[in-house]
Amino acid sequence: MSLHFIFLTGILIDNFNHPFPALSLIPISGLLIFFYLKTEKNYPKFLRKRDLLTVQAVTLGAIITYFLHVEFQLGVVLAAGIVGLIGSLIPYLKKGSGLLREVPAAMYCGAFAGMTAPGLANGYLFIFYAGMLTGILLVLAKNMFIGYGGKLGTLAFGGVSIVYSVIYLFT
Repeated sequence: MSLHFIFLTGILIDNFNHPFPALSLIPISGLLIFFYLKTEKNYPKFLRKRDLLTVQAVTLGAIITYFLHVEFQLGVVLAAGIVGLIGSLIPYLKKGSGLLREVPAAMYCGAFAGMTAPGLANGYLFIFYAGMLTGILLVLAKNMFIGYGGKLGTLAFGGVSIVYSVIYLFT
């Protein structure tokens, strides 16, 4: 929730002299508050094997997407699509495994983080940290916004933004 409001505050500060963007943030903020209050808050008390696999799959999805984009000069959308396709095939390796059914969404979430521009990411280490943090955010938000669109992209945006902010503040 904090990430959303920090982002909205940044937009408000950038457009302070323009009334339309500032006024359009009022209903958006109201809807965000409504949905945050409406969602059920079930936070896990400990990490399970499934959660560790989720973090690893998000990180792997981010790195593969970034690799395909940078090394093979594929567009980020095509690279993310390839990662999504690869992730969707993983549960077929062992059809009865409930654990492997978590991988496709996690890898696709990582693909969003891997779509970061090379000028911003500045290398694989950045993508690794952004993928790890995005994976942790996905684990923490697994019982939130079920059935709402945009969850994976929003979490990837949050992971990349936090890692970039930390690097920016300390360098």
